[in-house]
Amino acid sequence: MIDTNDLQRIFARLRANRRSIRHSGAEERIARLERLRTEVADRAADIGEAIHADLGRPADNRDEIETVMGNLDKVAVELADWMKPVQVPQTPDLPPAKDIYVQYEPRGVVLLFGTWDFPIGMFFSPLIQAIAAGNVVLAKTSDLAPATAAVIAEIVRAAFAEDEVAVVTEADDITNDDLLELPVDHIFLTGSRRVGRSAG
Repeated sequence: MIDTNDLQRIFARLRANRRSIRHSGAEERIARLERLRTEVADRAADIGEAIHADLGRPADNRDEIETVMGNLDKVAVELADWMKPVQVPQTPDLPPAKDIYVQYEPRGVVLLFGTWDFPIGMFFSPLIQAIAAGNVVLAKTSDLAPATAAVIAEIVRAAFAEDEVAVVTEADDITNDDLLELPVDHIFLTGSRRVGRSAG
């Protein structure tokens, strides 16, 4: 079980590692995501059973897993292009310059809140995007899907080092308010501010 002291330690490790992850190339990021692909594929039956236990959906329904795999496929093909600077035209109100471009940068530590209604797709899809963009992630599964949360935690802990992606679940002694007090660089949440503070 993770308590508030553990949370501070985990967050400190994520912050310490964010600069290294920030400067990783496309190949390194894709390699991290391939570890995730392997774990999700290996645990497909467990995911189905967990979703059935939490939501009553058929255990053999692979819609959410296919969403995750589709996101992984897209990143593997397109990430190198996404990371390239994007040239933009000269504007009249700026001094003449040869090269004007947009360079996309990682945010740093991303706090991700999963959802109860699509607990796999809406957890792993934003996680994939955050990792592809060169961030480290602190993620919280939904308290309303405990069986799925347990499987998600096993997958994440098998695929990633704690200073790359860390996950907390309803089994841990951590509230949403504990997480929201951390000085994270970006938050991914599907729902209102009230939902983010009061519901898992």
